Amino acid sequence: MFEDFFDTDVIEEVRRNTKTKTEFGLTVQGWEVVYTNVKCQLSAGILRATETGVINSSKNSYKIFVSNDVQIKQNDILIVNKGGIKYKFKANKPIKYTDFLEHQEISVEEVEKNET
Repeated sequence: MFEDFFDTDVIEEVRRNTKTKTEFGLTVQGWEVVYTNVKCQLSAGILRATETGVINSSKNSYKIFVSNDVQIKQNDILIVNKGGIKYKFKANKPIKYTDFLEHQEISVEEVEKNET
């Protein structure tokens, strides 16, 4: 049922920062793709002022709605395609709903190029 409502956009990749141990006992940390091509809906919220003064600064708020079948974790990096435009976000902690329309809502923040 979720797919009928929230399949307008696609999370092309979900990247997670993982740690693994080598055969020598060293810990190696890196980004691993854990999901690809996940149907979702990206919603843009209001434009908020973050700083006022001579040069005003603002920030958009975004939310992603996705099926509960996908295990998105806080700090995962999401590459989202909405209408042919790609966005890169960092996930906050998901809120899962289990009532009539099971889904999860994830508030996300835009990622600067040098963050991943």
